[in-house]
Amino acid sequence: MTAAQRPATVGAMDFLYSLYDALVSVNIPSDKARAVVDAMEREMGTTLATKSDLDSRQLLLRHELESFRREMALEFATSRKDLDQGLTLVRLDFEAGLAAVRKDMEAGLGALRKDMEAGLAAVRKDMEVGLAAVRKDMEAGLGALRKDMESGLATLRSDMEHGLAGLRKDMDLMRKSMTIQLGSMYVVGMGLLFAALRLT
Repeated sequence: MTAAQRPATVGAMDFLYSLYDALVSVNIPSDKARAVVDAMEREMGTTLATKSDLDSRQLLLRHELESFRREMALEFATSRKDLDQGLTLVRLDFEAGLAAVRKDMEAGLGALRKDMEAGLAAVRKDMEVGLAAVRKDMEAGLGALRKDMESGLATLRSDMEHGLAGLRKDMDLMRKSMTIQLGSMYVVGMGLLFAALRLT
């Protein structure tokens, strides 16, 4: 027995003696009290640890913690390295994907621009044909309208000339009639004047 183990053993023996005395004092038979003390002694011998046991256990635990720390550091380093490699691969894949998407978009935009230019050319051609047809129809309509207007103006001129000729003829007749009426009135007036002179 070492010096460190001796105080713990002495204290345990004192505890067992006190336990035996306490059991006997409460009218427990001595054989049963001894059996309890023996059982306690065996249990304490297998479960109680000395200071050196605790020191060795603490040292072992410290070594295990250090080993665990080193393993975790190594694991973290490995995980970081794997993560960096994974991120690099993801970045490369993403850049390659973006380049492919950009290339596809440029090709699609080129095709769309070409289709739009072809469509605009076709629309421009259709508009030019339509405008030419509209211009031709307008010129034909304007020609027909000019012809109708000229025909209408000629008819109006002819009607106006006929009307003016009739009006001129009527005015001549009125002038002659007024001349005759004025002459008749003049003759009658002169006759009345001469008749008045005779009466005087």
